[in-house]
Amino acid sequence: METLDRIQSELAEIEALTAQLAARRLTLLASADALQAAFLDGARTMGEWVARTLDCEVDTARRLVRTARAIPGPVLDRLAAGEITVYRAGAYTEAALVGLDPDRLDGLELAGVRHLCRRRRRPGPVDRYLVVQPQLDEAAYRVHGRLDAVQGAVVTAARQAEMDRLSDGVPAPDRPARSELRVDALTSICEGGERRVVVTVHHNAEGTVEVDGVAASPGVLDHAGCVGTVERVGDVPRGAGRPTTTRRQRRRILHRDQHRCTVDGCSSRARLEVHHIVHRARGGDDGDDNLTTLCWFHHHVVVHRRGFRVDPSSPPGRRRLRPP
Repeated sequence: METLDRIQSELAEIEALTAQLAARRLTLLASADALQAAFLDGARTMGEWVARTLDCEVDTARRLVRTARAIPGPVLDRLAAGEITVYRAGAYTEAALVGLDPDRLDGLELAGVRHLCRRRRRPGPVDRYLVVQPQLDEAAYRVHGRLDAVQGAVVTAARQAEMDRLSDGVPAPDRPARSELRVDALTSICEGGERRVVVTVHHNAEGTVEVDGVAASPGVLDHAGCVGTVERVGDVPRGAGRPTTTRRQRRRILHRDQHRCTVDGCSSRARLEVHHIVHRARGGDDGDDNLTTLCWFHHHVVVHRRGFRVDPSSPPGRRRLRPP
């Protein structure tokens, strides 16, 4: 049976061996860099060459190259002797880059070393960027980027305010997770109130419907009719080529519903929108009796994303939602 002392002892031995191997790897990488291995092997950068040679991710390869180029000789010697771990060697290399003496940092925890490095590092211009990357089938998008301090504060404040507004009055059981609510808030801000996008809907010979070139379900088609003006290409369902409601009719419906969401239990007034109870593609008309007011959350998230439908038999001011 393993004892705690035995486990700690064996882990220490493994870390010492790992340190020795890491030191040798850094030495070899430094030598390959001096020989211009990337140029000789047809790689664009040294990071790309290391990623290909070690079969690792490019970000990991770039960190290895930076460490191999910057690690001080005494730190490398201590790493090779197994006196310090790989993690401490990386922290000491960062410390040397900002002018700190690694020999005077042995008594600090790694978090303390990193903190000193951050305090000594001179702030420079932030490399700002924003990437919106669709999947191959455009069924989902990946968003990532970097903002400077002021832009980050502005975006964070606006997003938080929109999250509070979207969730205000929505019953707690219906609220999404905070991570989902952040996405909803960002989407709501980008929609910009009255701005509407143009959505191209195509009905091909095989009978499938495409929205902007992507195969779509009837629920997606319904959503397209709500968020924008639909361009009609081919034989699309009835009513798909017209705006959802006129501005005058929208004002009339909002006044009738007292400018609040009509879902039972919801008192939200955030980004109110007019929705067809029975969608036009399923035989519904544009009469006032077939229109109701929904908040942004219940309209976009609950109805169009989760597939719920408004129960036509429910009272006008207390609409119930049917699960898909």
